[in-house]
Amino acid sequence: MASRRKKALTCEEILELVFQSDDESDCDDDPEATSDHDSGDDESDATDDKLGKLRPVLDYIIKSIGSAYSPEEGLAVDESLMKFRGRLAYVQFNPSKRARFGVKFYKLCESASGYCLNFSVYTGKCEQTTATIGMLCSEAVVINLVGDRLTDGHTIYVDNWYSSPLLFLHINQAGSNAVGTVRVHRKNMPKELKKMKLKKGECKAFFSHGIMALTWQDKKPVNMLSTCHNTASVTDTGKKNRQSGLPVLKPQVVQDYNRGMGGVDREDQQLASFPIMR
Repeated sequence: MASRRKKALTCEEILELVFQSDDESDCDDDPEATSDHDSGDDESDATDDKLGKLRPVLDYIIKSIGSAYSPEEGLAVDESLMKFRGRLAYVQFNPSKRARFGVKFYKLCESASGYCLNFSVYTGKCEQTTATIGMLCSEAVVINLVGDRLTDGHTIYVDNWYSSPLLFLHINQAGSNAVGTVRVHRKNMPKELKKMKLKKGECKAFFSHGIMALTWQDKKPVNMLSTCHNTASVTDTGKKNRQSGLPVLKPQVVQDYNRGMGGVDREDQQLASFPIMR
């Protein structure tokens, strides 16, 4: 038995089904009824946070890890990449990282143990607060991560993406110290550092407002900023040159930086034992 074909609806009939008249609308039966579209618009206007649905969970985790442990003096600020290849607007590509593709985190970790005290997820924009108005995004990241610990007398280690004389002055005036590599073209850096030529092993330092700016000639120039070093002394590292057998000498600020900056790397190594991405 042949099946009967249903009569195709005309455009007018389709419109009548989709757009009901006022007399047939269900909303008119209840004068207090509200439209789902209206409530959705209000929510979308309220926030543009890409992590809005996760924000309560993230805030709870950050509060818990921050209050569960009292760190030692040395703290390190650095970025980390969590492997992720899914469809996400803020997935980052970093060829220098093992994961290469993933979600970027800014982390504050204890230098000695690698314990994570605070973190933020990078979603493509700089998070400014009242405490970071007028600062660069890189400077604001450090201030926001350290938070209330800024007045606790810590020594904060950062690399050259974050370092600047303005950031170090702010940290020093708040009651803590900062040590880090720095780019010579940062604003307020000594002009002499840009043109200085030294022989291998030589170093030169400049002092201003409690901040030491040092350049040391290794295979390449190494530029440092510090608020807790007041001398450009070169000390023995305890190692020897493989070719000459002579002791390896480095400025004390460089040795302290190498010891203190590894907090985030230690945390990443520990997380590698507990893979969450398959």
